[in-house]
Formats: sequence, C-alpha cells, structure tokens
Amino acid sequence: MKTPLFVIGLFFYAGTVCGQVLDSLAVAREVDSLVQLNGILIDKRQSQEAIKVIEAAEKTAFSAFGNIHPAYATCLFQHGKTFFKMRLYDEAEPYYLEALRLRKDILEESHPDYYKNLSSIGSLYTEMGQGTNAEKYFLEAKHIIEKNAGKEQADYTVVIQNIGLLYMQKGEFGKAESCLFEVKQIKEKIFGKMHNEYASILNTIGVLYFEMLEYKKAESYFLEALAIFEQNLGKKHLNYAGSITNLGIFYRKTGQYEKSLLRLLEAAEIRKEQLGKDHPDYAASLLSVGNVYANLKQNDKAEAHFLEAKEILEKNKFKSALLYSNALNNLGTFYRSLGRFAESETYVLEAREVRKKNLGIYHPSYSNALENLSKLYFKTGDDQKAKPILLEWNRLNQQAYLSRMAFQSEMELSKYAQDNVWKYNVSLSLAKQYAYADRTYLSSTWDQLIFIKGLVLNNTRSFKALLSTTPDSLKNIQNLWQNSQRQLMAEYVKPNPNQKDIREMEQRADSLEKVLVRSLTGFADVRREVRWQDIKSQLAPREVVVEFVHFEFYNSLYESSDSIFYGAFLLLPHDTIPHFFPLFEQRQLEALLPKTDNHSGINDLYNNPALYQLVWAPFEKALSGVKTIYYSPSGLLHRLNMAAIRAPATATLGSRYQLVQLGSTRQLVVLSETAAGTATATLFGSIQYDMDSLEMTRANTTVLAARSGNTRGDATALPEDSTLRGGAWRYLPGTEREVLALEPLLQAAGLSTTLRMDFEASEETFKAIGQTDGSGSPRVLHLATHGFFFPDPKTAGSQVSSTGSDREPVYSRSDNPMLRAGLVLAGANHAWQGNPPLAGMDDGILTAYEISQMNLRNTELVVLSACETGLGDIQGNEGVYGLQRAFKIAGARYLIMSLWKVPDEQTGELMQSFYRKWLAEKQPIPQAFRAAQQEMRAKYPEAPHAWAGFVLVE
Repeated sequence: MKTPLFVIGLFFYAGTVCGQVLDSLAVAREVDSLVQLNGILIDKRQSQEAIKVIEAAEKTAFSAFGNIHPAYATCLFQHGKTFFKMRLYDEAEPYYLEALRLRKDILEESHPDYYKNLSSIGSLYTEMGQGTNAEKYFLEAKHIIEKNAGKEQADYTVVIQNIGLLYMQKGEFGKAESCLFEVKQIKEKIFGKMHNEYASILNTIGVLYFEMLEYKKAESYFLEALAIFEQNLGKKHLNYAGSITNLGIFYRKTGQYEKSLLRLLEAAEIRKEQLGKDHPDYAASLLSVGNVYANLKQNDKAEAHFLEAKEILEKNKFKSALLYSNALNNLGTFYRSLGRFAESETYVLEAREVRKKNLGIYHPSYSNALENLSKLYFKTGDDQKAKPILLEWNRLNQQAYLSRMAFQSEMELSKYAQDNVWKYNVSLSLAKQYAYADRTYLSSTWDQLIFIKGLVLNNTRSFKALLSTTPDSLKNIQNLWQNSQRQLMAEYVKPNPNQKDIREMEQRADSLEKVLVRSLTGFADVRREVRWQDIKSQLAPREVVVEFVHFEFYNSLYESSDSIFYGAFLLLPHDTIPHFFPLFEQRQLEALLPKTDNHSGINDLYNNPALYQLVWAPFEKALSGVKTIYYSPSGLLHRLNMAAIRAPATATLGSRYQLVQLGSTRQLVVLSETAAGTATATLFGSIQYDMDSLEMTRANTTVLAARSGNTRGDATALPEDSTLRGGAWRYLPGTEREVLALEPLLQAAGLSTTLRMDFEASEETFKAIGQTDGSGSPRVLHLATHGFFFPDPKTAGSQVSSTGSDREPVYSRSDNPMLRAGLVLAGANHAWQGNPPLAGMDDGILTAYEISQMNLRNTELVVLSACETGLGDIQGNEGVYGLQRAFKIAGARYLIMSLWKVPDEQTGELMQSFYRKWLAEKQPIPQAFRAAQQEMRAKYPEAPHAWAGFVLVE
C-alpha cells in the first residue's frame, strides 16, 4: 500500500519544522556562548576583544531571529554593558535604551531581564550625572521587583543599593542612609554576617559616613568589611583592595599619614596587578597615594602620582567622572601650595565645572572646589574674585545644614556642627578683615550667623514640640524612643564599671529618633532663612539689635591663629546695611573674670571700668537715642549680666537701656511659641535633702503608683556646708519663706497653686508635672533649691567640683554637659553619698538631660531660684549646654536663672519683688524683672553679687 501524498507531505513538513527548531536552538546556544565569552573578556579587561565578540553575537541573533526576539535584545543589552564597563557612557546609552524598548514589547514586566535593564539604565545615568533620569528608572525597577518578588531577595537589594548610591552622589544623605541600611538588614538575613555581599554593603555604608564627615562610624564599618573580605577572599582580591583604600583615606583624613601610606600603596599594587595600569581604579589609588605624599611634603612623588593618574583618566575618556575632577582638584590644590598659581587656577576651575555639570552644586565636592578657589584667590590677593565664590560657598554650607536637619538626630547634627564650625570661623574672620571694604559680604555673613546660631537647639526644640502631635502610626516608635532615653539616663549616672553597652543604646536611640525626624512634618520655622532685613523690619524707633559673636580667628588661607576674637553686629531701624564692631580677644576678658565666684570677686568685676571698655564701649556711640536693646550673647559673654556693667555717667547699662537677652536675634522674626497654658503655678521649696525613706515613700505614693518605676543612681560625696544656694545640699530656710510668700501673690492673680515642700519636692513629683491629670505643664514653674554645675573634666583638670569635695559625684566626670548641670531635690544626699536610690524611686538629682526630655510647652515662665543655673559648657554657636538649654528644649518661654552662687536672703527679696511687679502691678515679665533688679541695686548699690546674679532669657 502506498503512503498517501498528503501524509508524505506532512512528514516532510514536520521534518522541516523540526530542523528549524533544532537550528534555532543551536543558534540560541551559540549566541548565549558568545554573550558569556563577552562577559569573561570584560572581567579580564580585554575590551576590544569583548566588543568584537558581542558584535558577532548581535549579527548572529539578528540573522536568525530578526530584531523582535529576546536573544537579540540580550545582545544589545550586553553591548551596552560592555561600553558601560569601559566607561564609554555615551556609547552605552543607545544600546541600553533599545534593549529596554524591545524587552518591553516582548517580555512581561515581571521578567528579570526587563527590570534588570531598568536598573542598569539607572546606574548609567548615575555615572553620567543625570540624577533625575537615574532615579526614575531605579524607582520603576524597585516597584516591579517589590510587587512581583518581594523585598527579601538579591535583585531588590541591588536596586535599593543603587538608589542609595545615587542619593549619596546627590548629597541627599538621609535618603541614602535609609536605603543602605535597608539593604544591610536584608543581606544579613539572606547571607549572614560573614558573606562577601554583607561585607560589600558595610563598605558602602562606611563610604556614606565618610562623606557625611562621621569618621568614627566610617572606620568601624570599613574595619568590619575588611575582616570579612580578608577571611573569605585573601589579600590579593580587589574587594580587599577597596577596603584598605577606604581605611587609608580615613587614616589620611585623621592625620595618620604613615599608616595611610602603607594601606594605599598596598591597594595600588593589588589594583595594578589585577586590573592593569590603565584602569581608573588604579588611577584612583595613584591620586590617594599622591595626597599622602603631599601631606608628607614629598612633592616630587606627589606630583608624579597626580600627573600619572590624570593621564590615565584622560586617555580612557573619563572627563565626565567625579574621579577625573578629583585629579584636577588635587593638582590645583597641590600647585597652589607650591606657589604655581596660574596652573592651580586652571585645574581648580576645570574641576569646579566638571563637578557642577555632573554632580550639581549641592554635592560636597562642588563646595570643596569653591573652597579651594577662594583660598587661591585670597593667597594671590585677588579679593574681587574670591568674595563671590566665598558667598556661594557660604550659601551651600547653609543648604548642607538644612538637608541634614530633615533626617539626622540631635547627636548627629551636633557632631556635624562641631566638625564644620571652622567654616563659620572663616566667614567671621574675613568679615573682621573686610567688613569696611565690602558691606555686601558683611550682610551675608550676618545672615549666615543668625541661621547657624542655636541651630541645633532650635531644631531639637521644634522636634520635641511636634512630638505632642505625633500621629497614631508613629506612637509606638515614639514610646520606644522615649524608653530608650530613660534607659540611657539610668546608665549614664552609673560608675563606668557598672555601665552596660552605652554606645549600642545610643545608636538604638539615634535610629528611633531619626525615624521620627523623617516622618514628622512642621520644621518650617526652623528651616526658614531669616535675613538681616527681616530683623530690621521688626524694630521700632529707638530700638537696636546687637548680635555678639565669638570665633577662632583664621587668616585668608583658612589657617587658624588659635586666637579667639569677639565682635558685635549692630542694626538700627534706619540702617541700610548692618554694622560690625571688632571687640576684644578672649584672653582679655578672661583676665578680668574672677577665679572664684566669691562676693568680692564678683563686685570687683562689675565695678571695674575695664569691663565696660572691653565689652560695650566700642559701639556705644552708635547707640545715641536708643532705648531698647535686643542682644544675644556669645561665648564667655553668657557668663555676664550685661545690665550690671557700670557705664560712665550712669550707674549701670541696665539703668541706661532696656536690655532684652535672646538666644539669637533671629527670635525677633521667628518667635518661640508657648502653648496656651492653664492658670496654674507649681512651686518647689523648703526641700529636705537628707533621706527619710518612710517619709519619701509616703509623700510620693500617688506619683509612684502612676509611674513605671524607672530608677537610676549613683554618686559619691556629700559636699561641705554653705549658706549659698549651691555647693552644699543643706536645708535652705529662705526657700520656705520665699514660696510661702509667693503663693498668695500667685493666687491673687488668679493662678491655682501647687506647693511641693519637704519630701514632696521630689524628682518623682517634678517629672510627673503635666502627666498625671493630662492638663499639661503649669504656666509658672518656680524652683527654690540648690543647683549644680561641673566644668568639663577634660579641661578642668583636678578642679572639677563646685562643692570643694575630694570625692566627686559621678555627674562631675560625665562627658555629657547635660549631665553635669542640674537641680537638687528631696532626699538627694542619699545618692550623692554613693548609696543606691530607694527601690522604684529616683535619686533626687534632677539633671539637665532629664529636664530636656519633658514637655513644658504650656509653661510661660520658669524661675530657677538656685545657684549656677545659667552655667554650663559653652559649645560653639550653640551657646550654653546646661539647665537653660534643657528648659528651652522642653518648651518653656521665659527663663530666670543664676550665674553664680546666690545668697539665700537676697534671692528671696528679688523674687518677691519680681512677682509683685509682674502679677500685682501687671508689668510684662521683662519689664518686671528689670524693675526688680533696679530696686535691689538701689538697696545694695556697691554689691552686684546680691542682685545681679540672675538674668532673664527669652
């Protein structure tokens, strides 16, 4: 039987199709092999061979399948990747984009090839400096991966890490930190802590913290990553070279040049061996080594390394990269140091333009180029070129603060401010030199000053205020953060051997705080840019603003002279530009200040005409016709009562002017708001400082029942007896008369009063203010007790105590100034002698740190009728770290505090006079306080110690 023709035809057709399928599979395998070979050649840095191979794969795929096929799209993508690896970004772009277009038509969006293509384009645009485009592609890839595969897998970590690197490049460090820590958490879960992937993210986080100038954090991450790479990969691997490079750069930055050089030379050798002498990573090593040689003054070696790196980068077409700009900037800085100014200018100008084009003006490297240009022009005496550059540099420095305020904790922001105080010093130093020649620069400098002065305090105060309106979604985070603060306090006051891992606890508290900072809104007033014209608009006729400043003097090359100068910015309502008056060097004021705060020393200081000549006389003539002066002290001026300074032709400055002390004159524009409080007053006085456990427990039963039982302690010494409100924790009979006399005055003014006396005047009852009935803090909070302040033990030597005791309490040895200042409450002597507090109770020693954690936003007035409550560490532009800072952070509006150990009897007189004038005579708080001090001055004309110890701060 013959086979039918149609069957024969069917077999023939089937065989043809089968052959075509087999041919297609063979072609696909061939294309795949070529793509793999291309990848191998890229890794071996055989670029030209890699290009030939991928071109062959592309032709093969197109001939077999046409252009609408996954294999052809893969070839295009790999072609783009090859150019990307060669840093030929313009050539890579069209291949990446065409591959993406084809894959979008051919594949589902959930296909790995599609979202990896998106991520690769994001990386390309990151390298090309097109941040907006890069972010768009990264976020689309992130959305697809998260939607279809979830977060806990490698592809997701790749795209999130790339997003973090993009934000780092843009200087958006808060966003970068969030991304990188998310990657760290996922990689730890997937791979564990000893995997190379985990080490890689540690290294990247270290780079982030280095860019943020948080060098200690950076070092710890670098070291951890290095240990993992060394164990897993050995000392010849490129990952190991990257880690030791980061460490070497860190050591150079911290002045450890020999240590840095060893690390960087080792890394350079590894990269030369593994990558070859034409690779950009080797060029990067040459730049780093050159920097160290420049620091070591080995100029020939430094120049050779810089020029070789520049030649490599130019040959490989890296002019659009940050690395190339680093080579230019390094050469410019180096030639400036050698006096080769023309060459220096050429290189630094080009570096600035490359960074501006590729990274934008807000990247730290752009500011660095501006700094180097201004140094060059000042060195060559070209002020006209230098000043506009310096003005732009100042604006960008301010923007850097603003961006950090949106994501950093108080501790981190404080650290950044301390690390960058030299920039502020430079601006003021140049204002001192050029104020009269360039008034535009002068006005810009004041704008910078009023932004930076008290910046961290204002930011923290606003943050604490916003916590009262925390949405329900963040309540749990807020509670965890507040608990972490209480736990930290409990550890801070323990002797070192008994402390737990405080660093770990601080990091946890910081992490929780940053979650809240990034989630809460409402920092507009803190971030508002106040200018001198805004302040001027608030002045009435016969009013003036005086903003005192102190700064370490830098010369025009930004080199410190180790001299601290004081000056005053002054502004009158009719002024068209601010005035600047250089005043004195700090050593001149230090010579006048008494070594101890005894009565005679204080009287001698304020009766000495030299004090007026130093602090006030230089600008007195500009105050003709002035009645009211709003002033903000700075540095050691915080320890003076300006109103008590004797002036020619009048008894004191306070009798000549209405003086209003502010933390910053910025407050005239951005007012410190206090919530509308209830008509209540709480008074502490007649306190029993010795322990009676039965009475303490009985007196605080209600409070103890309402609280969780948080405890802390301990300290070591009972101070000697004294009749002053400070130094010795003995009963103060004047405080009983004081609070009992004030109570009817307050009640007559319509305020409901609460007296806390004897053992009821405890730390528990103070911390319960506004907590037990939900009514908020009282309108008036009056504390008549002992206060204490211990100077920084690192600078005070053996004289750390204000008590005169040889055995110091734990507070005196703390590094935290907010723990070295506080108030003494009921039963405190028990813990001060080194005994643990009663079970479930506090120790009676209320520190500034603890007060700063409270909510006193309803409180209009806090009166610290105690000694040394206005003292504390003076830190840069942030003013005094102590009780006054604590109450400001807590939210109180007005604060009356003391500058020295005030006498018990005269303090009671002053307080009664003040309250009578405020409440009975209806004078505003500032006017009532001034009138009370004038009344006391008339009674004790030759004894400023009796009445001038207190100051009012708004």
